[in-house]
Amino acid sequence: MTQIIPMERDDDMLAAEYVTGILPAAERSAFEKRLAGSAALRAQLRSWEEHFISLVDEIEPIATPQHVLQKIEGRLFGKPEAQPSLLQSLVFWRGLSFASLAALAVAGTLYFQQPVGLPGAGVNYVAELSAANDAIKLVAYYDDQKGQIKLNRIAGTPAAGRAFELWLIQGKNAPVSLGVLPGSTTGMISLSPTLKAKLAGSILAISDEPTGGSPTGQPTGAVLATGNIHAI
Repeated sequence: MTQIIPMERDDDMLAAEYVTGILPAAERSAFEKRLAGSAALRAQLRSWEEHFISLVDEIEPIATPQHVLQKIEGRLFGKPEAQPSLLQSLVFWRGLSFASLAALAVAGTLYFQQPVGLPGAGVNYVAELSAANDAIKLVAYYDDQKGQIKLNRIAGTPAAGRAFELWLIQGKNAPVSLGVLPGSTTGMISLSPTLKAKLAGSILAISDEPTGGSPTGQPTGAVLATGNIHAI
């Protein structure tokens, strides 16, 4: 099983999270208190705000077809007649609106400070994993230059004596464990070339497992959150 390494964040990364709105509530409050007494921190914040605005200006609005909106609403608010299986749960979560995808791509770029479109750069990926009531939410960003998935868990903690395990699911293939999520809200995973090749069009999922992870190599508890992987 791959070990997910906690990732430390400096003030510049905290400022980026604050601007993009993905900083957890407690850390956001602490950051705002520090802003009043730190000119350097305010300068970092202004720098990210200007960078964010410049990226948003480059995004052209896309009108979402009405039939797509209706399908999204049906998937989000429709009540299934029976408890869904793993594959049914994954199908339920397929499909983000065009606007959500654009915003997520920008947020991922800002948060992880990854230049987009540089000569020789490979394909980067981003995914937002969420539960029906947003009780669990995680942003995952694959940095092709480093061969790593960087994680930021925005909401949700496992129950006592349990753990969150991250899975990669490609089509109808069996889920592949990427490791147990760390206790900290951020972390990173190094991917082998074999796993990297499976990212395009696949799904990330979080399952509820015993401490230490699944004993079988496959999800044994409920699938709590999923998200499509998108190239950016």
